[in-house]
Order: sequence, then structure tokens, then C-alpha cells
Amino acid sequence: MILQLLGELPSERGHTLSLSAGYDSRLLLAGLLHLKREVTTASMGHEQSTDSRIAAKLAQAVGIPFRRLEILPRDYITYARAIMTTTSGEKTFSHWHTGIYSERVGFDPAAWHLAGSNGEVCRSYYFDKGWQGLCLQWAGVRAWPLRLRIKHSIRLTIPRRICDAMSPTGAFRRHLSTGRYLREACVRGPRFLDGLEMFYASHRVRYFIGLGLALYRRAFPTMSPFLDARFIDYASRLPHSLKSASRFHRSTIARLFPQLAAFPTDDTQVPMSASPGPLYYRRHHPFTAYNPLPQARDLPEVREWSREGLKLLGAMQSHMDADASLERAMERWDLPITLGALIDTLKTRGIPVSAG
Repeated sequence: MILQLLGELPSERGHTLSLSAGYDSRLLLAGLLHLKREVTTASMGHEQSTDSRIAAKLAQAVGIPFRRLEILPRDYITYARAIMTTTSGEKTFSHWHTGIYSERVGFDPAAWHLAGSNGEVCRSYYFDKGWQGLCLQWAGVRAWPLRLRIKHSIRLTIPRRICDAMSPTGAFRRHLSTGRYLREACVRGPRFLDGLEMFYASHRVRYFIGLGLALYRRAFPTMSPFLDARFIDYASRLPHSLKSASRFHRSTIARLFPQLAAFPTDDTQVPMSASPGPLYYRRHHPFTAYNPLPQARDLPEVREWSREGLKLLGAMQSHMDADASLERAMERWDLPITLGALIDTLKTRGIPVSAG
């Protein structure tokens, strides 16, 4: 299926590929190499980041062009308004690297850019726990809404003391409801792993992946074969045993271009071709980040965005004044930073902003 979809792309325009250390972009590369297509690759990150380091080795091993783009802290300021405009403020601060990368990487705008977006549809994205997930599926368990409710609970994703510092009548406390979002996104009835995949398709694909593609397309035409309806239908028919431990990706890459399976996906140096083993999900996977988020969050402009965002969300200044560490934690929180950047973008366009 992947060869069919890649084969439909016009070869005369050439191809570019955003390559990482992971499975999805490596599967696309394996397909392009199998079809003997010319491809130029790139990866984001500093010299020692896992993605750029392994991507460079992959490109060198198969003899294709590769470039590394290092994202700088000031890039978050330079490209903030473009990112806010493209995503309507829905792409949170810690994920702006996609927009920065697409603006700076310098790919040929006439070539087809390929992204591995939605490749997780062939992997157990939310609950890759091997036999545990399979047992829950076979038993017909329908507890997946509870699993998601716990995973995405505000008490887990946002520290309790931050929640307590938000005014009960403010926008944040009034509108954020994990339960409401789950009820809107979920289809009732499916078994455990099936239900998680439906939530993935209706939530992550629509928002996170859709926004990422919009940022890519600001700079160059972008597509992902994994978003083709034929591939999604194909993936929905795969057994869960093949999706766990990324077995579909491992076996397909090894079949299409075995040389690519000899490289690791993280800092363990264990090749992708190695058997994951029955307790693979308990193994630690060290990974060196590619973006300078800590340094970017310390920039004066970012701290000002955070303060503006916190005001609009209803943060109670009295709580923050009484606890300096709480104030710092709240200033580094993605949501107010993103909201503050959106406020700044709207003001530059003469659009008034007020809480409500």
C-alpha cells in the first residue's frame, strides 16, 4: 500500500522528506528508496540531538542529501506571529518548532515535501503495552474513555497548585473540561484498543496533525501518504498484534530497504531490526531533545506573553505573589504563553482583546 501511494507521486518534481530517528519518516524513506526516487532530507535539532544525529547517519548510509537545521531560542520570537496567524493560536508554544523548521529549512518549493504525519495509525499510539492491551481488547473491555480521562486529567497534566491559583470564574476554569471533550470526540461502544484508535483519529489527527501540516504548507507543498483514505482503511484492518511495538513499521522497513533497519530509533544504540521482546514497553528509551524550549521560555518577550495570557485566563495575582516558585511555574506553562502570543498578534492587527 505504501509503495502504491508513493508511486502515484509525480517523480519529475522531486521529493523532500523531513527525516527523524523514528518509524514513520523512515518508512517513507524506505519506500522512496525502494522505488528509486530521488529525495533530499532534513532534520531539526542541534548536533547532539537524537533525531538529527540518527537522521544524518541514515542519509549518509544510503547516499542521499541531508541538511540539519538548528532551531534557535530567538526563532520563537521571530516566527511567532506567522505561527499564530496560520494556526489561529491553536498550536501551543512547545510545538512551534514545526513552523520554525518549515520557514527556515530551505526545501525546494517546487518539490513534493513528504511528512510522516499520521503514521501512528499503524501503531498502538495511546496504549502500546503489548499483551496487556491485547488482553483488554480480547476481553471486550470498554474502559477506554476512563483510560483517556485519567491520562488527560487536568490534575495530571497541570499541577494542582496551578489550578488552585486560577480564578473559579476565569476563562480557564470555566471552559476546560476533559469530560466534555471526550464526550464530543468519542464514539460509544467499541472495545478498548479500537476505542483509543477512534479517539486518535477524531482528536489528534484533526488538531495536532492538521495544524502541523498547515505550518508545513506555508513554505512548500506537503502531503503524507498516511493520511490517504486508502491507507487509513488498510491500517484499520491490521491486527493489533502487528501495531504493538511498531511491528508493522519494523517489518515493512526491513522488507523494503533492510539497511535502514540497522539503525536505532533512540540513544540506546539498539537497532530497529532487533526483536522488541515481550516486555518492550518497560524498557527505557533515552532521547535527546531537538528544541531549545528552556532557553526560549526565559526570553523577556516570552515571559511577557505568559503574563498577558495568565491575566486573560484568570490567574489570581495574590497566589502568585505569595509563592515565587508557583509564579515561575505558571510563567513557563504552555497555555498562557501561547495565548499571550496570540493576543500580541491580534493587537498588531488592531483587533481588541478582552476576557470573556
